[in-house]
Amino acid sequence: MLKSIDGTFAFYHVPKTGGQSISTALLSLMVPNPDVDPRLVALSGPSRDYHWDGMHTPAPAGGGKRKRCAFVRNPWHRALSRWRIYRKTGESFMAFWRRPHGYNINITRPMLYYCNPSFEFIGRFENLAADFVRMCELVGIDPPELPHTNQLLASGPVLGPDWRSLYDDESRRWIAKRFAGDIDMFGYTFEE
Repeated sequence: MLKSIDGTFAFYHVPKTGGQSISTALLSLMVPNPDVDPRLVALSGPSRDYHWDGMHTPAPAGGGKRKRCAFVRNPWHRALSRWRIYRKTGESFMAFWRRPHGYNINITRPMLYYCNPSFEFIGRFENLAADFVRMCELVGIDPPELPHTNQLLASGPVLGPDWRSLYDDESRRWIAKRFAGDIDMFGYTFEE
């Protein structure tokens, strides 16, 4: 979670939803966390220095005085993006999702772990640029430039307009079951 300097809003980083780009864009407005290990900053980039309670913080039950903001993404698209970055060499999509992820459980958690419907703003990765502007307007800031980060970290199939063709019936159903809460809460469909 990133906290604004003026205490008016917080950004909750849901993995694989444009969070690094948003965090980078908002850095000048955020309070640095003095307790972050410098080694983590070296590994994760400068925005890591500004995350409180971990980069991927669980969603709080109540809002308090800060407007809580987050972004979500089509769960099937998000699952493919996760696989592209974290798979072992030659590992199939289903093998990746079925294996235990141990210490790196953040890569397989549902989006509802990080944000919930009571947040004051939930944008969509599919409308990242426009929703980022809407979020900035809601919290009362001029929208900074939104960079495109993490674009070169992945290898494997490009997740372009034909990403659905990477699914078969089994994998499509498996992801639908695994992320049923996200699908229901945020109104996603496989075809979207």
